[in-house]
Amino acid sequence: MNRLTGIHPFNSEPPASLLRAKGFLTPPMLHYVRNHGLCPQLSWHTHRIDISGLVDRPMTIGMAELVRLPTVSVPVTLTCAGNRRKEQNLIQKGIGFDSGCAAASTSIWTGVPLRALLEHATPTTEPAEVTLNDGHTWRPAQIRRFERPNEFGMVYCWVHWTVDVPVRDLRNCFEFAVRCWDDSQNCQPERPTWNLMGMMNNPWFRVKVHDVPGANAIWFEHPTRVEPNLKHAWDKDRLHL
Repeated sequence: MNRLTGIHPFNSEPPASLLRAKGFLTPPMLHYVRNHGLCPQLSWHTHRIDISGLVDRPMTIGMAELVRLPTVSVPVTLTCAGNRRKEQNLIQKGIGFDSGCAAASTSIWTGVPLRALLEHATPTTEPAEVTLNDGHTWRPAQIRRFERPNEFGMVYCWVHWTVDVPVRDLRNCFEFAVRCWDDSQNCQPERPTWNLMGMMNNPWFRVKVHDVPGANAIWFEHPTRVEPNLKHAWDKDRLHL
């Protein structure tokens, strides 16, 4: 093995010729090593896994319980994000240590899929949130699904959402906006990203809030209204591009 850094953190990779000679599966002794710091010292008897956050049933599971769950074995290739970094360092030195082309390994990995643990905890649906103060604070919305998951646990249709907001809070804001997240925690962008064709425009959905002069009422306005002879629309200064 070629040592790339010192003892702590220890990082190494095998010679590329030896890695290739061993074929498709990498022997454990030749698997590349990548550490950012000291390895944690864990005890089998006391180590616990906590699953909480956006789940309906938070849970904590120990190692003895974990190994009783069904396991799977799959071949997986892992590659260090800094693989071949030396090539870039020869162009202009960065802050990362030199790495060759052999920081990649393929092994048969066996264990309990994370999916199985998450299914026990029942993750909540991807959230929708509403803000009345330009993103400083957010109010979670209630998601309503009309579609049942298919045999693969997938759904492909839209959902409806609702959020209760006191009228006094609406009267005190100039606009409200909604944003949504997907199951990979990707969120809609805050502002539109202009392009020539106007395609793929999906930023926060913003609605202006207006007082009705001489009345105890408010009305709402959004620039995507396209009915003929529209008298009200956002001007350029209020579109917040």
